[in-house]
Order: sequence, then structure tokens, then C-alpha cells
Amino acid sequence: MSTYEKDYDIKKLNITKFEVCNYDDDTNIIDEIIFNAIYSSEGVYIYRRYAHLLEENDFIKWLKNETGIIYHKEVSLEFTENNIFENFLPKNNESVYFLKFNKVNKEYFLKHFRISITAIKNRIGKKNTIKYLEKRIYVDDPLYDQYDFIFTVGNQVILFTDVHDFTFVKADV
Repeated sequence: MSTYEKDYDIKKLNITKFEVCNYDDDTNIIDEIIFNAIYSSEGVYIYRRYAHLLEENDFIKWLKNETGIIYHKEVSLEFTENNIFENFLPKNNESVYFLKFNKVNKEYFLKHFRISITAIKNRIGKKNTIKYLEKRIYVDDPLYDQYDFIFTVGNQVILFTDVHDFTFVKADV
């Protein structure tokens, strides 16, 4: 079992200008946004947004056992240009997990990280579903569309996801 810190405070993050991308955008653009965020981030917050299935997916099992993680009660995100706050509270009595990246755990993260296309399959059609599933990052598994990710550098958000809706909010820098 890994060592970890417990931090029940609310973690405060911010984002200035941003751009929203979704399944209407080219898959290569979505891939580039996701991988750029992973490679350029210092860490990632992970939380359960939905609780339609209470099982943990393989990624969460890996996360809890692989490395030291920090637990938070919730994450508060300020959209600084608009002075709007959004709070991310995990479902099912879970915590928000924070993984500070280093070279080794970032590689393991990439091996385990998946984005579910389960909820959008009917909207994108069979041809596009096949196109997504040809890439290892995407999976048709409802266990994976319950968790979302907030990639950060310091307290600045560079990308956050709504995997269920297949929406990606990218900092516009």
C-alpha cells in the first residue's frame, strides 16, 4: 500500500482564459490537447463525478496502490476573468485524489489512463466510434466515464474534463 497525505481542506485552483472542446472537434485535436496537458502538467486531480456504477475501474485501483497520493475533500475552481467558481465534489463518499507527477509515475499514469466514449457512442456514430477505439487512450467502458481529471501546473488549471459528456476545458495560453 502506498503512503499518502490526508488533506481535508478544499483545494483552490484557477483558470483564466479557456477553450471548450468536445466530440464535434477532430479526434487528433482532442488527442493533442489531452497529451499536451499530461506532458506539461505537474500533477492531476482525479475525482468521481458520477456514481451510476459503484465499482472502481482499473485506473483508480492502480492510482490508490501505485504511489503516494494526496486526498482532498473537494476542489474549487475559479474562472478568474469571470469571477465564477465551480466546486468539484466527488460522489460516493470518495475523496479528490491528487497525484504529483514525476517522470516514473507519469509514464505509469499514461499506461493506465483511459477516457470512456460510452456515453457519446450514439451521437458520434459507428465509424467514429471505431476511430476512437483504435487508439489505446479511449475505451468503451462505463466504469471509466464516472471519473474526471484536472491537470495543473501549480494552482493553474491547464485542462479539466467532463468525460461523461466528452468535454475538455483547456486553458488558453
